[in-house]
Amino acid sequence: MTTSFMNKLVLLYYRNRWKGFSRFWQFLKRFGYNPYLITQNQYGVGFYLNPENYIDSYVIRSGYYESEVLDTILEYVKDDSIFWDIGSNFGLHAVTLKYIKPNCQVISVEPSPIMASQIVANSKLNNIQLDLINIALSDSPSFQNLHLMDGNPGMTTLKPWDKAVYSNKVLCWCDTGDNLVINKVLPQPTIIKIDVEGSELDAFMGMLHILGNKSLKAIIFEAGIDFIDDKSSKMYELLSSFGFTFKSLSRNENTSHNLDNFLALRS
Repeated sequence: MTTSFMNKLVLLYYRNRWKGFSRFWQFLKRFGYNPYLITQNQYGVGFYLNPENYIDSYVIRSGYYESEVLDTILEYVKDDSIFWDIGSNFGLHAVTLKYIKPNCQVISVEPSPIMASQIVANSKLNNIQLDLINIALSDSPSFQNLHLMDGNPGMTTLKPWDKAVYSNKVLCWCDTGDNLVINKVLPQPTIIKIDVEGSELDAFMGMLHILGNKSLKAIIFEAGIDFIDDKSSKMYELLSSFGFTFKSLSRNENTSHNLDNFLALRS
């Protein structure tokens, strides 16, 4: 992966937090500079990243975002694993995993057409091939509005938060994971990572066949920080009924908020 002198200069400027970067960046864009910087994460995997986007900016400066998620995936993935990354954003986990474990089948499920195009670009940047499906997962097949957010595409959601400001919405096809497996669109996963901004339970309700298949060994997901203590939650009850036990993942980066990442492991 080669980068231009200007790309290296802008990265240096941004990472050192020199004053005036925002004005400098706007000046470059005004004269046609590509709004994406090419940089490598801490695993040596290249990405096109936009310093104006929250997660992108974190990766540029710190090398990764929620690396505890990838570390957990790597702990359980094998060469013959089938990994579903549900809610891939720009492909940070999916592309990195495929780069590190090229024999593992990586399936990226991402409903945003903007982020799907980024996944394709980032895959090509690293000369890898993963499987991408540009839909959302839910509890039944339907069209739903997908709400997009400038500055933080990671908050793209089917369930808009009343305190957030969204820039646009697109009509998005939603299907169930079970339909995709039963109709042989996608293979049964052995490991799942899911981060779908509030629609996790809906997605799981559409995966009852998948959850019941013993080949699914581990699920990494995002939930409220009290998830393990609150055993009455519907998602806790559902996953527990399929024999999963839970572990909270400690954050490697300082990205704390009102949600945490958890591992559900088949007991």
